Amino acid sequence: MGAVADPELIDVVERLAVSLVAITNAAITAGGAGLEPTFRQWRLLVVLGEAADGLRLADVTQAIGGSAPSASRLVRRMEARGLVAVQPDGADRRAIRVHLTEDGARVRSAILGARRELLGSGIARLTPSAADVRSLRTVAAALDDWR
Repeated sequence: MGAVADPELIDVVERLAVSLVAITNAAITAGGAGLEPTFRQWRLLVVLGEAADGLRLADVTQAIGGSAPSASRLVRRMEARGLVAVQPDGADRRAIRVHLTEDGARVRSAILGARRELLGSGIARLTPSAADVRSLRTVAAALDDWR
């Protein structure tokens, strides 16, 4: 059996998660160029933006959760909006790769910029110590598997 996490730390991280979702929603409204992607569409923009060579559809399914048919429908909807492009996978002719288009990258960048601005305005009120920042980095690293 693994170690039990400190309930107070779980509470703090949960409060951060709720706040970050609210900040992301505000950033989507502010920076989404009127597109206001759904949560799953936003998640796809994020993961594709972190994948220089795009992702195979199977990897998209795993990254956003859900079934292969729902991931395929999501990709088709976003392709119709011009946010992603689909092409055959060079290594496996049976598979397809999904990439961000320039418009998709622009929307992603605008939302991330708006979110960083909102985060910065809240964090500017703090005077964190180096130890606080190290602690937050440690928590973030422990949760990286969920990225």
